[in-house]
Amino acid sequence: MRVITGTAKGKKLIAPKDERVRPTSDRVKQSLFNIIDPIIKNAVFIDCFSGSGAIGIEALSRGAKEVYFIDHDKDSVDLIRKNLELTHLQDKGKILTMNVEAAIASLSSRNIMADIVFMDPPYQLDIIAQLVKKVSETELLAKDGMIIAEHDKSYVPEKVILDYTISDSRVYGSTIMTYYRKFPY
Repeated sequence: MRVITGTAKGKKLIAPKDERVRPTSDRVKQSLFNIIDPIIKNAVFIDCFSGSGAIGIEALSRGAKEVYFIDHDKDSVDLIRKNLELTHLQDKGKILTMNVEAAIASLSSRNIMADIVFMDPPYQLDIIAQLVKKVSETELLAKDGMIIAEHDKSYVPEKVILDYTISDSRVYGSTIMTYYRKFPY
């Protein structure tokens, strides 16, 4: 597990020891960032279910203004902190140790306006639609922002969730990245 490009290019990240945390593969991460590259510079990025922090750290390395890392697991939070220090990006990363719904509400109440919300929940949780609704209801996402959900191919995402609709979907073996945007986009 490494940072692919940007200011921390090539830095090896500490991988989780616990198999409950499933890091996004470098191939999938590269494809994700190729797609969002035009909007990552100076973006406010929210990394839900952060695990090791690899996705949010990649965003920071590529020029995101700030990243909010959300995870309620103490081991994951410690790992995110260590990886931020390893990459010297700790000044731009903010860690929220709480469940994702509470964090979304907290960020919204502080008037944070995100450009990208990335979520990679444990595959056994059927929570993506619920979280997209929460983002919509709290108006956490900028008008032209996007929500990206990483999920298993067995999960069938809702095409329309409140005012968000699927704008793109990419398949990488058993992993799928689904992109939601506010309609019309």
